[in-house]
Amino acid sequence: MENWLFSVVAIIYGLFSGTLVNYLSDVLPFRFAINSLPEHRRLDRVLCKNCRQPYQWSDFIFLRNCTSCGQKRSLRGWIILLLFPIFFVGIWLYPPGRIGFWPISILLIYLALVTVIDLEHRVIFFITSYFGAVIGLGIGWSLHGLVSTLLGGIAGFTIMLGLFGLGILFTRVFNKLRRENYEEDALGYGDVMLTGVLGLLLGWPGITGGLIVSGLVAGLVSGIYIIVAKLQGNYRIFTPIPLAPFLILGTLIMFIAAWYF
Repeated sequence: MENWLFSVVAIIYGLFSGTLVNYLSDVLPFRFAINSLPEHRRLDRVLCKNCRQPYQWSDFIFLRNCTSCGQKRSLRGWIILLLFPIFFVGIWLYPPGRIGFWPISILLIYLALVTVIDLEHRVIFFITSYFGAVIGLGIGWSLHGLVSTLLGGIAGFTIMLGLFGLGILFTRVFNKLRRENYEEDALGYGDVMLTGVLGLLLGWPGITGGLIVSGLVAGLVSGIYIIVAKLQGNYRIFTPIPLAPFLILGTLIMFIAAWYF
């Protein structure tokens, strides 16, 4: 009876969390965009991506089409709203070790938000990284102790900062040798900040394993993408691929391995 009751609570909490992720994923890119219009620089009602008219709160929450232009809601909104209750019930029934339900649920909200924004806009905002650092420090401290947590954060940030610098150097050398003008860098500074956050979560030396797993997954997916693009005849060198989902996936794999194995 108790598990049934708390499963219902987890479902309601999951629906609320999914709605929150959908909302922040829609408003933060406009709130912090450099070229955002002044009326968009606030956390307010979500604007329709087609006609730029604001959704009514009830329409947004229940994923109804835009009443102004009839624009359908994105598939992402439905996926997020479906997955969060499932994840939260699973976490409640099979708790992740010493972390507890509430901290891990907050962590999942943060990771989902970063993933969605990076996939849709290819940007990781500093404000989300700051919140992530607080979450990572708290969870990492409880799991690994303060020293290991801080070392993991420093290592993750430093390693990715080095790769960030090498990526800039590679792009400049490539442009000079090929006389091209590619403006895309291999990594963004948001990826550096995110890796520091993930380093706090995994601690030291866990962050090294997380980066290795992330690199393997990213390499596999990128390889498949290149093969498919070449077969379709639309492959383009330096096609940007968001890195945050791979970094987060590698971290989650390490977390799951630590929880259950």
